[in-house]
Amino acid sequence: MSAPSDAVSASRRRDAGNSAGVLTLKFSIVGLILSVDQMLLPMFHIFRSPYKISYLLLGLWALYRVAYPQPGLDRGTQRDFLRFSALIAGIVICALLGEAWLALNHPVLTYTETLRSVQLYVLIVLAFGLGQSARAFKLNWLVWLVYAYIFLSLLFIYGRQYLPTALIDFYYPPWAFESRRFGDYGFLTNISFVNLDRPRGLFGNPNNSALQMNVISLFIYLALRNGLLRISSTCVAAGIVVLPLVITVSLGSIGEAVSSAVLAIGHVHLLFWQNSGPLKRFAIVAVLALSTGGFIGWFVQVQDVDANTFTYNLNRIISVADTYNKLVEAGAVSGSKARGFARPLLTFDVAYERFKFSPVFGSGFSASASGAEPFGDTRYFHNDWFYVAVTSGIIGLICMLWIVIKYCLPLGIVALLPFVISGTTNTLLLSIPTVIFYFFMVGVLREKLRRVAAGGSPG
Repeated sequence: MSAPSDAVSASRRRDAGNSAGVLTLKFSIVGLILSVDQMLLPMFHIFRSPYKISYLLLGLWALYRVAYPQPGLDRGTQRDFLRFSALIAGIVICALLGEAWLALNHPVLTYTETLRSVQLYVLIVLAFGLGQSARAFKLNWLVWLVYAYIFLSLLFIYGRQYLPTALIDFYYPPWAFESRRFGDYGFLTNISFVNLDRPRGLFGNPNNSALQMNVISLFIYLALRNGLLRISSTCVAAGIVVLPLVITVSLGSIGEAVSSAVLAIGHVHLLFWQNSGPLKRFAIVAVLALSTGGFIGWFVQVQDVDANTFTYNLNRIISVADTYNKLVEAGAVSGSKARGFARPLLTFDVAYERFKFSPVFGSGFSASASGAEPFGDTRYFHNDWFYVAVTSGIIGLICMLWIVIKYCLPLGIVALLPFVISGTTNTLLLSIPTVIFYFFMVGVLREKLRRVAAGGSPG
């Protein structure tokens, strides 16, 4: 009797394993759709309400996971998800308590920002969970993703005058310029906005456009660093080193140019430097440096209309090297450069005043009404750490630090780059597509590394 019973048990295990394999492949395809939707496509609208198709897919994944606990996810993975969810919940609960405290003391006009922020934190949790489930997500998809982003970025930076109207309308819908009164700022059409002296990239804000590309590049680096990805083509590898740096400089994004430079050095080390002799290393550095300069020079040469634009943006990048002594010399550096140099602390006074109001659990996301104590919009601190400290207090700040140290740092110290540079000069947390993709990929890489550590295949 035992032999047939054992055979039935083995058959059931094989069927369960096959089912789990098919399921993880399907979730990986969902993950690919999420990556393309978040990183390459604009925000769509239904009756002018923003949405992305991947939000619906994340919701369906959550419903499926609740209804049918997934095979193949071990207890460690499930604990990982629950702890991550608990930390995010801690941030949200503190912020909601802060909202209540703010409302008791000052009138609040609208809770729109509260609703939007809570939804974002929920999407972060779901994206991380989907990443854990998408074990079959192919990391070489990231290479295609970054090249697609680079291609589109080059079109919107150097080929603006040749872009078809339909493509401009796709990324910059004309109705948005009417409803948001862009005309008050001199932008009568979306075409005039796209053709500003400082290129906007794909998504309106040049800093966010550069950040999104850098985050894709970041996870290519982390996959290479952890032995989960190989790039055999020298040309493809060289493009990953050179092109992101070209784009961030062209967009005039100081912080993201620094991030691109850090990632370029990391990619050179992993893709070219290792297993190379001194002569070959010198040749590699020389070729990559000449390629970067030559690529930029060629674009400027063939696009005369953008030559002054590029010079202006390059000067913005160089200004980051100005020393503090130059900043305090009378007339040595313009006020705009001084502000750029000190940007991580620009909003310290405003943030500190609101932080003092409720330091333990924060004061929520909303702005108080006119006539009350002037607590303004929490979206414009240009510093994620100020943002978390103000909205969720010390408790929320500890939760966020715990997430960064526990979940991001093990992938490699470079994984902290968006929190250190983007998070202190602009924002990662409020760049919604970027932060959703970021935590999706954290989930993917952590699960693959967990399986490798257990002696299995990364998927």
